[in-house]
Amino acid sequence: MCCNLMRSRIKFDIFEFIGIKQLLYSCSSTSTNCPLSMANAPRTTGSSQLITTGLFQLCRHPLYLFTFLAVTVSPTVSLDRLLFAIYSCAYLSIGIPIEEKKLKMIFGEAYVEDRKNTPAIIPDLFSLGTRKSKTKYVST
Repeated sequence: MCCNLMRSRIKFDIFEFIGIKQLLYSCSSTSTNCPLSMANAPRTTGSSQLITTGLFQLCRHPLYLFTFLAVTVSPTVSLDRLLFAIYSCAYLSIGIPIEEKKLKMIFGEAYVEDRKNTPAIIPDLFSLGTRKSKTKYVST
């Protein structure tokens, strides 16, 4: 069990997961003195292409959409669930602008165009048939 925990720690960056790296990067994108700063860090995960098909055709942040639905859609709401829903909404309102700034830096004009045509979280199901989706490749 301990070996599995160590292996998952190697593949999983807890500071990035809880948003500390993103917060430090957005606060001081020019400073490289902080060991957690992402100022000069290369992108190590993800794809070099902007994907606009599948769930990304409905909204730019499908993971945030389903997180929001998971914490808010419930027949009964206890106090701890309510507090978690408030925390999640606060996190999403802070995390999405930071992530979109990063995506704009990575994908450039392709992401700016996608922002014009695709809603951030709440899908616009009425205009789904009129929206064109193409996978845009970005040279890196």
